Amino acid sequence: MLRSSIIAAALGFAVSAKSPGIQDAELHGSLVLLQQRVQSTSSRTHSDTANGLATRGFGSSVPISEKGYQIVAALGSDDEMKAFVHRVVEAEARYVANVAELNGLVPFYSGTNAVQNLESLKKELRKVPWVAEGEGRTAALSEAGYQNVAKLRSKPHMMAFARRILDANNKQVSDGGGLSGLIPHYDGEIGVQNFDRLAQELLSVTWTTGRLAAFVDVEREDPEEEPVETTLATTTTLATTTAATTTLATTTLATTTLATTTLATTTLATTTLPEEEPEEE
Repeated sequence: MLRSSIIAAALGFAVSAKSPGIQDAELHGSLVLLQQRVQSTSSRTHSDTANGLATRGFGSSVPISEKGYQIVAALGSDDEMKAFVHRVVEAEARYVANVAELNGLVPFYSGTNAVQNLESLKKELRKVPWVAEGEGRTAALSEAGYQNVAKLRSKPHMMAFARRILDANNKQVSDGGGLSGLIPHYDGEIGVQNFDRLAQELLSVTWTTGRLAAFVDVEREDPEEEPVETTLATTTTLATTTAATTTLATTTLATTTLATTTLATTTLATTTLPEEEPEEE
């Protein structure tokens, strides 16, 4: 009952703490459902907990989205936020290597000290040294590496592995839905195959595009978790270069045309002038 009271009191706090992109009605409705679920859980007997049958917390079950983050933050629970953070990291094929450091970060997102947003949480987790890269980001691009990733039965890790294959061939994903639909056939959800077949399929699909070699080594993030900033930067740079080249060509052409026109006009004027006749004495 105490936890139910805390959730009810957190409703107003969560609405005021949400990010601008979340609609009031949607967030309020989600938190009401959250309160009802907690009340239902609280009505169970204490014997469930004693027998190890405690229910799964919200930090382990809400969607990894801004709304999901705000729901967990409304609980004001460091433990629930830690569970949520572990899932955020795992979704990007990473893992927490130092739990003590995580314990120091969590209060600034859980509501104990502050509430922020999912975007800020992701950016901070990508920078801290105690979040390490997982198998999908480090396994060798070989048959052995593929099999090691496939053993995890993890879609995020296999997606990270697949992106690295594309990177090695100067390619990038242009349609995240295409990659998301392919991966279950290789990560163990539907089946496990082999490295050569995965590489061959990735290099033959229509939802990849070439990547300029100059930008291959630039740090990137997975677009499914985070829009690929490198792709945007590459596109912007390329567009700017193209625009500059087009402008230069247009200016040069205009200058040449102007010069030609002036020359033609001058020649015409000189040619058509009548010769002066000498005056008769």
